[in-house]
Amino acid sequence: MNPRRRALAIASFLRQNKFTGVKEQAQYHALPHNFLGIALQDEEHQCLPLINVVIYCCVAQRLGLDAQPCGFPFHVHAIVKAAKGQDLDGRGFTEEAEAQPMYLDPWNSAEETSQEELVARLKEMKINPSAFATLLEATSIADIVQRTARNILNSVKILTHSSGHRASIDLPMVLLDGAFYGAIWALLMLTEHNSRTAISQLDRFISHIVQHLERQFYMDVPLFDEHILSLIQNRGLLGDPITAVRLLLENDNTPKKPKHRPREHQDYVQYKVGQVFKHKRYHYQAIITGWDKQCEAGELWIAQMGVQNLPNGTHQAFYHVMYDIEAARHWSLLINFPGLKIRAPDMSQKRISSPPLPMRLVRH
Repeated sequence: MNPRRRALAIASFLRQNKFTGVKEQAQYHALPHNFLGIALQDEEHQCLPLINVVIYCCVAQRLGLDAQPCGFPFHVHAIVKAAKGQDLDGRGFTEEAEAQPMYLDPWNSAEETSQEELVARLKEMKINPSAFATLLEATSIADIVQRTARNILNSVKILTHSSGHRASIDLPMVLLDGAFYGAIWALLMLTEHNSRTAISQLDRFISHIVQHLERQFYMDVPLFDEHILSLIQNRGLLGDPITAVRLLLENDNTPKKPKHRPREHQDYVQYKVGQVFKHKRYHYQAIITGWDKQCEAGELWIAQMGVQNLPNGTHQAFYHVMYDIEAARHWSLLINFPGLKIRAPDMSQKRISSPPLPMRLVRH
């Protein structure tokens, strides 16, 4: 089978196995559609075009094709190139000339998309013709990561401004925060900060990261100190971010005193440190690492998590856990205590793998 037929056969195979984009356009920007792992695990394999193309290219490369994401704007395509000395139809080709590549949009179709059609679309977008060659070539990994990060920010923006949309996919605010925070880090580390617009964006990103560090990602303060502070200082952007992070570093380096709890507090708490549980609703496994008699989080976190809407509000036990990343297939840190299945810890069978950050869990 020549390369062209192989490329089309791969697109057809993936579409036959439900890699066909998003079923409902109203859910196009749903946050899970931005993540490769979720697209692979989801029975319907719903995802944005960029993720769909990455999956296509990965399969195609394993089957011997030179397939890569193309830099086409707004809707990522795949570009497939022939090997040296032949064209995509398997015919011999002189080395002095370059065989024409082929383009595919496996999110929409198993058919080839002509270069002429893509050029026509670029003209409709009023894009400068001098940029056509770059936009129709394979793009870099850094560009794909940045585009993914921007898609995530867009999804979070839409979700946080549409309570009905957010409820329809069952995502708690704390996970939107995590996605937003990770996307900002990606853009901050991969973007060239040379233009005025980029420097303005840098200021905004750093402000967001500092807020998240203070609120819930305090274990990342050393990363900020290592990678971001020098960037701020080189740009002359001194001020509140520096002060805030320095205070977080000082607090992080201060030895913590043991927190002694009265016996009556322990009697009030239903579950114990060291107990392993599986969430009945979200199916992830975790181990309890600590607890508070009542919610001790800040007002912003309480508001975002809707704690006041719970039956007992902040006046109930709140648990800290380390969760098993491999088992956390559904994104939620909300514990449904009536459905909690406590298990006896058996570390010989499965290692609990988790970042060292104790995440707050609340009753649902």
